[in-house]
Amino acid sequence: MSADPIFQRALALALERHRAGDLAGAESEFNNVLALAPHDPVALHHLGILALQRGDPAGAAALLERAVVAAPDDPGAHFNLGLARRSLGRLDAAAESYRRALAINPDFADAHLNLGNLQRLQNQTEHALASYQRALRLNPGNAGTHNNLGSVLQDLGRWADAAAAHRRAIELNPRHAGAHFNLGNALARLRRIDDAIASFQHAATLDPGYRQAHLRAAEMLVTLRRFAPALAAYECALALQPDDVAALDQVVHIRQMLCAWTGLEEYQARLGAAVDAGAPVRPFTLLSMPSSPAQQQTCARRWIADLAGTPPVDRPRASGGDRLCIGYVSSDYREHPVAYMVAPVFAQHDRRRFRVLGFSLGPAPPSPGRQQVVAACDGFTELTGVPDDEAATRIVEAGIDILVDLNGHTGGARPGLFARRPAPIQVNWLGYPGTLGAPFVDYAVVDRAIAASEDDRWFDEQVVRLPWCYQPNHLERAVAASRPTRAALGLPERAPVLCCFNASYKITPAFFAIWMRLLAAAPDSVLWLLHHDDTNANLRAAAAAQHVDPKRLIFAPSVPLAEHLARQPAADLFLDTLPYGAHTTGRDALWCGVPLLTCRGATFPSRVGASMLGALELAELIASTPDDYEARALALLREPARLRALRDRLAARRATAPLFDIARFTRDLETAYEQMAARHRAGSPPAPIEVARGDAG
Repeated sequence: MSADPIFQRALALALERHRAGDLAGAESEFNNVLALAPHDPVALHHLGILALQRGDPAGAAALLERAVVAAPDDPGAHFNLGLARRSLGRLDAAAESYRRALAINPDFADAHLNLGNLQRLQNQTEHALASYQRALRLNPGNAGTHNNLGSVLQDLGRWADAAAAHRRAIELNPRHAGAHFNLGNALARLRRIDDAIASFQHAATLDPGYRQAHLRAAEMLVTLRRFAPALAAYECALALQPDDVAALDQVVHIRQMLCAWTGLEEYQARLGAAVDAGAPVRPFTLLSMPSSPAQQQTCARRWIADLAGTPPVDRPRASGGDRLCIGYVSSDYREHPVAYMVAPVFAQHDRRRFRVLGFSLGPAPPSPGRQQVVAACDGFTELTGVPDDEAATRIVEAGIDILVDLNGHTGGARPGLFARRPAPIQVNWLGYPGTLGAPFVDYAVVDRAIAASEDDRWFDEQVVRLPWCYQPNHLERAVAASRPTRAALGLPERAPVLCCFNASYKITPAFFAIWMRLLAAAPDSVLWLLHHDDTNANLRAAAAAQHVDPKRLIFAPSVPLAEHLARQPAADLFLDTLPYGAHTTGRDALWCGVPLLTCRGATFPSRVGASMLGALELAELIASTPDDYEARALALLREPARLRALRDRLAARRATAPLFDIARFTRDLETAYEQMAARHRAGSPPAPIEVARGDAG
């Protein structure tokens, strides 16, 4: 450093202005210093800091590189050069700068901290842990370092230790939103969900603009089925980033579940526009909102588009054995409608012609549904947690000829498994009411009511039409021995009881308005719905807004299925929904002898009611438009004798009609499988299959 008085005054003035926060003045004065002494390390160092402060890391790096040449023993210059290099993405060079600073001053706590941050970024997890621990030994009061230590402990799976580190950060700085957020993540891993939610919510309270805190709180609230506060959190996140399609998707679906209809139409329009614009949206959400078959197909295609190029697993040539090996894949082998529907089919398969293997994608405790599936299979394999490559290899080793996806685009699905082509023939059936949009799925099993020939274009799979309902149904079902009275159920003894036991997200404002007009037309009637804590009040408010006494909505508490089946005959008429109608709930009502009034729409999920009624030869319960639906319902309310006659016809046909003939259904399905296999063995590509009535052996 020069002893020149002019130089000393210039340097002192520059340092004074920098300390005072006069950055422009300081920069000017430091440049004056450099004019007098071009290699002065202090001026170069401070000009580098000023460049960092004004967002010019490249300029800062150039200046600081000169500074460390001029003063190689200055740890601060090396440290700040590390900051500049980190901003430029030169991570290895930045790490070297921090190490140089530490070689000069091993007690430089911030250098240990920043080196740890870089090491964590470069997945050098154990090294990052050591760096944070050194930083804390030197400066134990740094909340940020404790928080970062917690994060690297999470990387190592040490959730309890991580939580302790984040708590220490919060003790030192209770307003550290990031520490509260990270504590929430650690607590979630420890399955302390309520505490995790509280941490996420606290982070969002401290920093209302913290999107990830709102999102994580919402996700956790959904796992606990606390949908009202989850909706509020998702809407906060969406307000912060209006183009977040995933949050918009959740807002739409949860609003439908809660029957929180104010503003719903606008949200649905935004989601539909996002689909049209090419955004990936969960296909399932589209099924219950206004959408066309073309939109649903486009949505499904886009959802799995990134899997289209997945390399297939090695698969030997088919053995051509006497028996076809059918593999059924599902995450729902548990207390779930799918398990109860497919178990009788598995049991009915002709073992002279078929071998049946089950592959489970979802862990489940022992339950009657799971036990029935396992007992009906010739072999059962648990693939929960098994990576797709390994799972596909296991399926190949099992010698599967036809692999059936019972999930589709529903929770627990593993499309990546099917993308690896572990079987020569792959089929979409039962789990998802629509095309999967996947080039690696060959066939979709439907029926004539679900999809006429002109609907083939909405399926990327080749369409297989069964002669009756595509949904398997069985007469033999467990039902509680005691049938409760209407009085015990809180229902009027003599007045008409209309019911809908569909999930709440299927109830739309338009059809609810029809139901309210029906109640108004039959003053003593009531509407019997499933109880949902967060939904009941919204539906009662909607009824009051349409001048219907909210007390005329009766909510049935959740009970085991056998008890639910025992109470359903207390209803007079089941009112279906649109665009997503009754599937298993409709089957349950018909099995219980309750007529189902449906409205056939343009999409797969709107046609299942019509499919079931067609298999019972009760076409008069299939409306073609909402107006037709309302008129038919009103006529039945006004003509009780006609409704009783329908119940009598339903009771008479239940035992003989195709809908509940599980043996006939299974033979039809087997015929379809054999035609698929015959085409494959002949070297022909998949093609549409029509199973005619009476074709099954």
